[in-house]
Amino acid sequence: MKVGRAAVVGLLLVLAVGCGEDDSAESGTAAYGARSCATWLADMDDGDRFLGAKEMLLNAKAADGTEGDVDPDGETIEQFRDGITEACRQTSTDALLANVADDVFAANEDLYTL
Repeated sequence: MKVGRAAVVGLLLVLAVGCGEDDSAESGTAAYGARSCATWLADMDDGDRFLGAKEMLLNAKAADGTEGDVDPDGETIEQFRDGITEACRQTSTDALLANVADDVFAANEDLYTL
C-alpha cells in the first residue's frame, strides 16, 4: 500500500507541476496543486477553494483508482476543502497544495470514496 501512496504523491506532483506554470502564476492560472498553502489561505476565496478542492479530490481519486471520473457531491468537496484549509494552517505556508491534498485524502480515504 505504501507504493500506492507514493504513486499518488508522484502523480499529483506531475499533475500539479506538469502544466509548465511557475510560482509567479499563482494569481489564478496555475493548477491548484501547484499553488502554496499561503495562496490557499490568503489569496483564494471560498469559491476558488471549492473549485481547487474538487480538482484535487478528483485527481487523488483518479490516482488512487477509485472513481476518478465520478464527481463528488458538494458536501464531500466542502469537507475536503475544510481538511485542506486546516492542514494548511498546521503546516508550512510554502507547502504545495498537491502534497497537502494528498495527505488529507490518504488520512481520510474512506470519507472521500463511495
